[in-house]
This record gives sequence, C-alpha cells and structure tokens, in this order.
Amino acid sequence: MSIALRLKVMSFLQYFIWGSRLVTLGSYMINTLHFTGANVGMVYSSKGIAAIIMPGIMGIIADKWLRAERAYMLCHLVCAGVLFYAASVTDPDMMFWVMLVNAMAFMPTIALSNSVSYSCLAQAGLDPVTAFPPIRVFGTVGFIVAMWAVSLLHLELSSLQLYIASGASLLLSAYALTLPKIPVAEKKATTSLASAQGLFMTMVNGVGAWVGSILSGMAVDYFSVDGVKDWHTIWLMFAGYALFLAVIFFFGFKYNHDPEKITHRSVTH
Repeated sequence: MSIALRLKVMSFLQYFIWGSRLVTLGSYMINTLHFTGANVGMVYSSKGIAAIIMPGIMGIIADKWLRAERAYMLCHLVCAGVLFYAASVTDPDMMFWVMLVNAMAFMPTIALSNSVSYSCLAQAGLDPVTAFPPIRVFGTVGFIVAMWAVSLLHLELSSLQLYIASGASLLLSAYALTLPKIPVAEKKATTSLASAQGLFMTMVNGVGAWVGSILSGMAVDYFSVDGVKDWHTIWLMFAGYALFLAVIFFFGFKYNHDPEKITHRSVTH
C-alpha cells in the first residue's frame, strides 16, 4: 500500500471519529439526557479550552521526547477509553469533565495528523504541498460518512454514537502503530506549513469554539419557554450571525489571485 493511500486511511478515520458525535451529541444531551442549553454549551466549550491549551504542549512533547506517530497513537488510545466511559455519563457536570479530558487528547491529534502526513510524504520523496490536499479531502469524506451513518441508523439520540467514536478511536490508535517512524528531532522545512495549519485550526477551534459554545447554549435557553425551545428563532439567529461573518470576510479579506505567479513557482520548484 502506498504511503499516500495509508495517510488517506488515517485522515478518514481521524475525522470519522469527530463526525460520529460532534454534531449529534448536542441532540443526545438535550433530548435524551435533558440537559439545559447552558449545560450543552459548557460541554462543547471543553473542545475550545483543550484546543487552546493542549496542541502546544503536545507539540513540545512530540518534538523532544516522543515520536509524533506514537504521541498520535497514545492520544487516540486515551480518546477511545474516555468516549467509551462518556456513553454511560448522565450528569452534566461529569459530562463536561469527561469530554474535557477527551478534547485534551483529541485536539492535539489534528495538528499531529498534519505533521505526520507531511513528514511521511517528505520521507517518501513526495512534495507535501501538492500531495497533502488530496489526503486531507479524505478527512472531510470521513466526517460526512460518520454523520450519515449515525443519522441513517437513527442514533442521533442514542449513546451508541459515543461507542462508535470510541471504536473508531481504538482502531486508529492501532493503525497509527503501522505508520513510518518520525524522528523526534526532525526540524524540516516541510513541516512548517503543517504547523501553521495546526495553529490556525487551534485558534478557530479554540477561542472561537469556547466563546461560541457558551453563547449558543445561553441563546438556546433564552429562547426556551417551559422547556419548549423556539428552534425557528434560534436557527434564524444563528443564520443571521453566519451572514454577518460572511459579510465581514467578503470585505475584510482580499486575495489577489495571480495564476502566472503560481505557475512560475511550480516550474522553478
């Protein structure tokens, strides 16, 4: 099996784990466990807290003491155990702490998966800049397949979604043992882009997720009367916020596309 195909499998599983419970866990907590919107917001904010704290710490560990693929394996092994336990949790405070531990193990794997991919591609003599994007696409495919699987099996309101995520984490942990070894002191330029991508992902899933999760939970409770949630108004508010961001991005970020410059850079490379 080629290294590109092996990394596609890794990327697929990486985001399959996330997709199997990220979207539907809120429905499970509200409808099955009867958590409040604030409770659900706090649980989801654990991802943001972990994204701010853990990737840098794990990056130092992977750089100095532990090979990246082994750190990746250990993180997913922890996730497998924690998600398995989370399926039996019914208390909102306990769910927050359990999912915080899971997030502290999972969030570093986003940056680690990028670093492992770039290092493996470089070892194989491939250009990571051109070879990595098709690999990353399989992560998106994995996320979508996981959401479809949970929905088609009608598991949105069931704790089985957490067992699926746990099983996928265990599988990926074992699969990581088959990946090429990444030297702990590797400081190649090819990993710099992966680090930059990891940093951007950390900020989006860190500060943004933390603040957004708490505020969205408060909004759900605000538009609820006697336990009945006005989902129409809630989703209109979220849609309005998304439209506001789209306008900000349109006027605030400009990219001057120059095909000739890109072609020249590819030829000189």
